[in-house]
Amino acid sequence: MNAVDSVEKDLRSEVFVLIVAGGIGSRLIGIGSNDVPKQFTICNEFGETWIQVTAKRFLGFGIPAKNIVVITTNDGQTKLAEEQLIGLGVFSSRIHQIANNYDYAGAMIKGAEFIKRINNDAIVINTPADQHIIADENFYRTIGRAIDAAASGLPILIGVRTTDLNLMKGCGHAIYSNTDLGEIKKVIGFIEKPNAEKANELLNSENSALNTGINVWSLETLFSQSKDIISNKRKLDLEKVDQAIHRKEAEYVNRKESRHDEIISLDANSKLTNYITTEATAKITQDILSEVKGWSLKTDELMEVFDNLHVAVGSFVWEDCGTYSSLYKVLKKMPEDKNAKIGGGQYYSKYCKNNLFFVAEGYCLTTYGVSNSFIAINSIASKTVVVVGNMEYCQLVKEFGEKLGAGTLDSYSYSIESKNNHLQRTMVENLIVCFVGIDNHSVSSFKTPQNEIIISISNDIYDK
Repeated sequence: MNAVDSVEKDLRSEVFVLIVAGGIGSRLIGIGSNDVPKQFTICNEFGETWIQVTAKRFLGFGIPAKNIVVITTNDGQTKLAEEQLIGLGVFSSRIHQIANNYDYAGAMIKGAEFIKRINNDAIVINTPADQHIIADENFYRTIGRAIDAAASGLPILIGVRTTDLNLMKGCGHAIYSNTDLGEIKKVIGFIEKPNAEKANELLNSENSALNTGINVWSLETLFSQSKDIISNKRKLDLEKVDQAIHRKEAEYVNRKESRHDEIISLDANSKLTNYITTEATAKITQDILSEVKGWSLKTDELMEVFDNLHVAVGSFVWEDCGTYSSLYKVLKKMPEDKNAKIGGGQYYSKYCKNNLFFVAEGYCLTTYGVSNSFIAINSIASKTVVVVGNMEYCQLVKEFGEKLGAGTLDSYSYSIESKNNHLQRTMVENLIVCFVGIDNHSVSSFKTPQNEIIISISNDIYDK
């Protein structure tokens, strides 16, 4: 019997996969954007996107397509999810949009509430939409054992053992007791992103596993053990609504736009009642509902409520591809220069090695003397965005992503820990170039009569 068959078919039909696909992945701005977040961008040489690969991973385990549920946080994400998953048989009715302020654990709870309306007895596998996992026998065996444990009432997180010290430093870890049930071990604590010394200690320990962010539990277990914290979060939400009501009423009264004989009240179910018909007071209701969108629940808050949390420890290949360097690590490289390229555009390089190139369709990239770097060219918010950076500084891209998303950039060139870079022969409108941890590079841009945009990047001090 192989790993895929390790879970009985009748139990597998009760298993749902909840893919949390909100957020934008700000450390990969240039590849992703507010309009097309990372989880919906191409992630391999086959032209597949992150969310497609995630769904296929669990379809390969035998989970029915109708049991795959996706959480999004805006209309654009919902549309992308529908477009990219329809070919895999995932129902559009299984794509559930929520407010954008629930955090990852809050999104898991909202998704579980949605699944509960479909199947009250479901076991749920919660997973991010942007991880690299080799879905082999080792992975499926771990998932199967996690499902079996969840069916017996245990809340499970999926952990993995690794020998990669850099990966150890960049992720959280579950510490577990050595008194265990085979690969299922009781969690006794967590360590988040340890320093080099602590990471090396964990590397050599026999009671820790890297936390993948994948969780498995039954709906009964989840809601019975988290009911108090969910209730408290909703109570706080009610208080926010109540405060907003009084604040907005005061604002409109001061403007003499509301009528004193009309009242907004709040019932026990967090619903606004006695809706006001006048234009001014109707505006109050609208403002409140747009301001108070939902309650936030962070992952560590949720994990703390479980008194019997366990980890299923696996030995499969896992990578959190949240940065350019981690993405480069898992991509297929050209044998002659170790460059990796994704995206629908074209690129040409000379004397370049160990680079990640993302070139969106409609663009052409030429490079000279560039090494150990990442370059992304994309159209974002009607602008041509070029990100050029040193792999060792890729974490800093987040700063640029936040400013770009907020629309606070006041220059066509932006530098982070970089010097002596040049933007030359700019013949493209609405061009923004960001240099990250890199020095002595030049960027030129051209537009052909066919409207193709060519970006040329060279190392000014390269000595062949």
